[in-house]
Amino acid sequence: MKWKNWAFKAIILGIVFGVEAHALESKAISIKVNAGTVSGTVQAIGNKDDYQILSLYSNRKGNLNVDFKYSAAGLSSSLVVKGALRQYTASNKFTLKVQNASGAYVDVGVITGSSSMRVISMSLPSGIVLNGSISLRLIGSGVDDIDIDQLIIADSVSSPPPQETVPVISNFSASPSTISVGQNSTLSFSVAGASSLILNPGNINVTGQTQRVVNPSVATTYTLTATNSAGSATKSISVSVSEVAPPPPTTGAAIIPGTTWYWQLQGSINMSVQAKVYDIDLYDTNVATISSLKQSGRMVICYFSAGTYEDWRSDANLFPSASFGNNVDGWAGEKWIDVRNQAVRDIMTKRMDLAKSKGCDGLEPDNVDGYSNNPGFPLTAQDQINFNSFLADQAHARGMIIALKNSTDLVTALVNKFDFAVVEECFKYNECEAYSPFIAQGKAVLNAEYSSYSSTICTRASSLKFSTVFFNLALNGSVYRPCP
Repeated sequence: MKWKNWAFKAIILGIVFGVEAHALESKAISIKVNAGTVSGTVQAIGNKDDYQILSLYSNRKGNLNVDFKYSAAGLSSSLVVKGALRQYTASNKFTLKVQNASGAYVDVGVITGSSSMRVISMSLPSGIVLNGSISLRLIGSGVDDIDIDQLIIADSVSSPPPQETVPVISNFSASPSTISVGQNSTLSFSVAGASSLILNPGNINVTGQTQRVVNPSVATTYTLTATNSAGSATKSISVSVSEVAPPPPTTGAAIIPGTTWYWQLQGSINMSVQAKVYDIDLYDTNVATISSLKQSGRMVICYFSAGTYEDWRSDANLFPSASFGNNVDGWAGEKWIDVRNQAVRDIMTKRMDLAKSKGCDGLEPDNVDGYSNNPGFPLTAQDQINFNSFLADQAHARGMIIALKNSTDLVTALVNKFDFAVVEECFKYNECEAYSPFIAQGKAVLNAEYSSYSSTICTRASSLKFSTVFFNLALNGSVYRPCP
C-alpha cells in the first residue's frame, strides 16, 4: 500500500513487537510503517511466535522518526537493545535514542548502513524506565528505507535474536531430463526456509510440494524460486525433448481435400447424415454413439475448447483461478485462459486422454487463436504457436489426427504440425486463400458458413477444393446444406 500526505502524517499498518522477561523468547510480527516528517509510534503488546520483517518506509529521501515502546516488567537494570536489520542504502545513517528519567531523548548510538541483514547490540544507560516502560526513537533525515527484524529490549546477558536467512534449495532435478514428445518428466525439489515456492514457466505455486510432473513439447528450462522475508533463492533445470516425427494417421484416418463432413455440437446427434467425417462434442457424446458412427464407416472428430474455460464442463474445477482471463465476447460462462500455464496444459492432456478412451479418431481444439483476441494476458503469436504445437504433438503421441481451428495468421507456421483445418466463414471474411497451404499438402479444409446457401460460394469453394457446408450458428443439427 502506498502512503499519502507524507509531509503531515505517518500511517501505521499493523502492530509489532512482544517483549518477555529477559526477552529470550520475544518475537516480532510483520508491520509496515510509512513515516514522513511526523513521528510514528509502535507499541509492544505481547509475545509472538514468528520472526518477520518490520519495514519502515521514508518515501525514499524523506525523514524517518519512529518511536518504539516496551514494557520494562521483569527486566534487570543492565539492558541492551538488540535486533537484526538491513538498510536499503549503505550510505544512510540512523540515530537510535532512548528516553531518560527526565523525559528527554539521549543518543544511544549511530546505525550505519548495510545492504544485508545483520545483528546490532547497543548498551542502554540506566534510569530509562518511565511509568514501567522503556521508549526508543529511531531517527533518520533524508534517508532511504530500513527493515528491522525483532528490535527488542533485553538483559545484557541475553543472546541476540535469531536472524532469518534466505531459503536454501538443496535439490532441484528432473527425471528423466530427456523425454520424447508426449512423455512426462518429474521435477523434484528439496527446499528449506521458504514461505512461498514458485515454478516457472507458468508461475505455478508449488508451496509445500516436493514434486511436479511436466510434459513439455519443446525443450524447456524450469526455474524454481523460493522466497521468505529475508530474500529469494532460485535454481534452474532443463528438460530436453527429442524431436520425433508424429506417427502417421491410422489407415483410412487421413482427411483429404473434398471429404464430406457434418458438424453438430448440441442436441441429439443426427446419425443419418451421409458424410464421411462427423465432428461432435467430446463431453456431450457418449461412447456408444461414437462406436456406432465408426461402425457405419464414419470418422469421428471430437470437439473441445483448448483456449477457454467453460464453467459447465465436468473438469471446470481443475482450472486454477490464476489462469482465468477476460470473458469471451458473446458466450456466457466462458473465459479466455492463459495457455502458457502448465496447469492448463495438464488439463488439455487429460482431455485428449478422454478422447482417446472414447474412441475418437481426431480432435478439433477450439479457441486456439486467443492471442489475436482480448484474452486478458499479454499473449504473443509465438506463445500461441508454442501452445498449438503442444496440442498437435500430444494428439499425435496418442495416435489421433488434429485440426487447426481458424488461426488464419498462423497457418504458415503450423500447417506442417496439423492434419487438416476447420474454418468458420472464411468466404464471409475473405480469408480462404490463407488456408491453401493445407490443400497443397493434401490436407482437407473443412469450412463452415453461417449464411443462407449460396451457389456462388460453392463455386468458389469447389475451385479451392474446400469442403464447405452451410450450418446455423447453434450447430444443433437443424441446418445442414453442403456444397455439391
